[in-house]
Amino acid sequence: MLQPNVPVPNQPVAQIRLLGQVAVASSTGTTTINGRPALVLASLALQVGPISTQRLIDLLWDEPPANPANALQRHISRIRAVLARHGVEGAIHRSGGTYELVRGAISVDIDELETDALGSRCPVRWWLEPLAGINHIDFDGHRWRLQQLCDRARQTSERKVAAPGPSREVPPEVIHELNRWLDLRATHDETAGVIRAWLESVTRPAMAENCQA
Repeated sequence: MLQPNVPVPNQPVAQIRLLGQVAVASSTGTTTINGRPALVLASLALQVGPISTQRLIDLLWDEPPANPANALQRHISRIRAVLARHGVEGAIHRSGGTYELVRGAISVDIDELETDALGSRCPVRWWLEPLAGINHIDFDGHRWRLQQLCDRARQTSERKVAAPGPSREVPPEVIHELNRWLDLRATHDETAGVIRAWLESVTRPAMAENCQA
């Protein structure tokens, strides 16, 4: 149910990212969401339909504060402020004792996986860890499901890692995230080797373009 008097554009102007760290991305950049706001935003993005206030409170606190509804609302307000900076208004709708993410002005990156929309211009995102930075038992099932979807997407996508297309199609934050993942990786297995080769193939043309400018 949409909020009244809140226009929804035909095309999303921003995206919630659950592959990698929870974040909001748009043409203006990417904002990483941490802590309890990340739990709230991820829950809303993973939920089809409304989610109860009590469910969110139970998710956030083992021992709720004196006024948990107000504390939850403060986290919602922080998320709304981030969305507003990315040009999105009215995406989190409150009705009675529930909250709901209203898609339209904003999309969620995992929707492409779940609808087999594998023509994404950035297939390298399928290598990012789903829900990175969220350590909560309630998300383990979602993480496993998203990992399975990522594995399937990598296997069935027509795009090849060795030939991903022009380097300008790869968002800088994805390259940064993969480099960070490689730095933290203790072993050098086949997957890591493929990703390193891919990163070299997309960054070398960009360096050449800068030299010619």
